[in-house]
Amino acid sequence: MNPLNFAVTVVLISVSGALAPGPLFFVTVSHGIKSGTKSGIIFSIAHSLVEFTLVMLLALGLLSVANEPAAMLVVGVAGGGALIVFGAIQIRGSFSYKAEETKTGQGATRNLFLIGLALTGLNPYFIVWWLTIGATLIFISLEFAGLAGSQKPRESMRKENPK
Repeated sequence: MNPLNFAVTVVLISVSGALAPGPLFFVTVSHGIKSGTKSGIIFSIAHSLVEFTLVMLLALGLLSVANEPAAMLVVGVAGGGALIVFGAIQIRGSFSYKAEETKTGQGATRNLFLIGLALTGLNPYFIVWWLTIGATLIFISLEFAGLAGSQKPRESMRKENPK
């Protein structure tokens, strides 16, 4: 696969992960209505931290055991349970919301960051997507990196083989 085809493939496949509405999307929308853009930025940073960590672990081969059926079962059960708990918290919170109760300041920011970490890290769709589809993209990327790193720059080749 040439680099252009790979880039197009990555963009098209990444859409399947990025556009799937999950718990973080709905919490971001609800907090965005209450708190404005700041909450979206905080959730994005938390999500990026979890995603970057997961990508690095996959690239280093530290999550190769994750494709085992038992590991997938644990991810599914833990993630499903977390989704149920977070959904119940959201539903309960929607009935008790009052505009004057909106938190501001350091505590509110920390809570949003922790919520973003938890909703990303415990979302089974997110984890399974990265362990399957995302891992494939990472491995192909590593192949490209290996190919690019194995070729000598043209100038150093000219110095070694003068004509």
